[in-house]
Amino acid sequence: MAIGTITRVSTGEVGFGNAPYNFIVSFTGDSSYTTGGTAGFQAAVRAALGAAFTILAVKVVAAGGYEVGYNRTDDKLLVYRAAIQGDQVATIATADAATQSGSYVQADAQTVATLANAIKTALNAGAPGAAAPLAEVGAGVNLGGTTFELMITAA
Repeated sequence: MAIGTITRVSTGEVGFGNAPYNFIVSFTGDSSYTTGGTAGFQAAVRAALGAAFTILAVKVVAAGGYEVGYNRTDDKLLVYRAAIQGDQVATIATADAATQSGSYVQADAQTVATLANAIKTALNAGAPGAAAPLAEVGAGVNLGGTTFELMITAA
């Protein structure tokens, strides 16, 4: 995977001496994601910023709806999306069919709210109020149109 040019968005650093500090970087995703993540992410960020540090953690500031994780052991940046299982797909397909047929036009507010709640429940894996489970983006997915802004905690 080859991500786009990495640029530093923030200039502020927090911490003294060897204490952890934070900064924000921005880059576009790869046009063909590699399963297992972007190898050599720390080296790429170091080279782009001209500084030596160890990445401790990565947090999404903005990522077009994606989530990221950083594997410190293998120095890889992983990209995740919300995972939807088969029964949830069926619920969404039913809701989509109703929308496509135009039946939502005649529906009252309660019906629309019920439909919205069904979709929300499906996306939350049947646990209202819970975050949807995540799955790694598939091999070959084009992330080239997505700008990632990540806050990096480093020492």
